[in-house]
Amino acid sequence: MKKIVLAAVVVALSSGSAYAGTATGSATANVIAPIVVTHTPGATLNFGTFDAGTGGTVTVTAANVASSTGVTVVSGSTNSADAFTIAGDGTRGYTISTAAGSVNSGANSMAFTTTPSAATGALVAGAGSFTVGGTLTVSSGQAVGSYLGSYIATVNYQ
Repeated sequence: MKKIVLAAVVVALSSGSAYAGTATGSATANVIAPIVVTHTPGATLNFGTFDAGTGGTVTVTAANVASSTGVTVVSGSTNSADAFTIAGDGTRGYTISTAAGSVNSGANSMAFTTTPSAATGALVAGAGSFTVGGTLTVSSGQAVGSYLGSYIATVNYQ
């Protein structure tokens, strides 16, 4: 009798897989050209030449319009927005972000913020461009010197 019960348990355990089913799923992928951001040769975010005076700010808009508060900009000073080009996939949309930075002359520095000409855009035949302006903060009695610095511009597909 023990043999018959054991045989019934084995049949019951093995019959459960008869109800299993399978199906095949599908998967896709689409690889696009990466975004390439290039700094325009000769372009620079140039805050110009000025006397620090009692301190203040120098602003250059992304449209190349300069203004200042609290500092005296030298007549004939050159101010300019920076410029970049973008290459990528077709007519895809993108976002632009730019970071703050600083300019330095030896141990002396001045901080600046940046503002791109647009926060978003769309490629036209795989190409685009943008400019970057900014605001430089000048301390009272800022040390005399030629200051140089950098910042990061990032472009991502939307």
